[in-house]
Amino acid sequence: MRDVISVIQSLHAYPFWAKVVLLGCLLIIGTVLFFARPEVTMDQKAKTDSAPNITITGDNAVVSSGQTGGVTARNVIVVQGATAAGARLVPLDSPTQQQQPDGTYLTTAKFLLESPFPVANLRLEVHGETITQMQFLPNRVGGVMIGNSGIRQGVAFTNLPNASGQYVLRVHSAKAEKFSLQYAVE
Repeated sequence: MRDVISVIQSLHAYPFWAKVVLLGCLLIIGTVLFFARPEVTMDQKAKTDSAPNITITGDNAVVSSGQTGGVTARNVIVVQGATAAGARLVPLDSPTQQQQPDGTYLTTAKFLLESPFPVANLRLEVHGETITQMQFLPNRVGGVMIGNSGIRQGVAFTNLPNASGQYVLRVHSAKAEKFSLQYAVE
């Protein structure tokens, strides 16, 4: 270690160009040593791994590690949600309408989606003249996935994939009004 320190301390005696040449040589040597190190090839690594050998037979075999179904496994399984005949949206209570401090109105209602199992997609539309915002969310704890949603003149809509259970509808509007609700199970 003393030798390295003494070399570093003695570098100030050399001219600047000599320091640059020395630094360049050190960089070249370091790069050569870095890229000249031996690398393990895939064949060598395979010999050292304890993984079992896989034998593939047939002329159209596909290996998909960790896959239990799908296109490459040649057994695609498609599970459809409930059909429109098996599901319906039932109101659980009468809607309530309250004037908010900012002068807008909030209408709230609870619904139950009766279905033997979750439906593929529930499309909901609320029609009214002055709708400014609409939420149709599950009345439970946990994550929820919401599809395409939006508000247009006189209508607010949302899509709920994999819908099931109880929901709370909250509609914000500029004035007190009655809304019409339409839904479709897709």
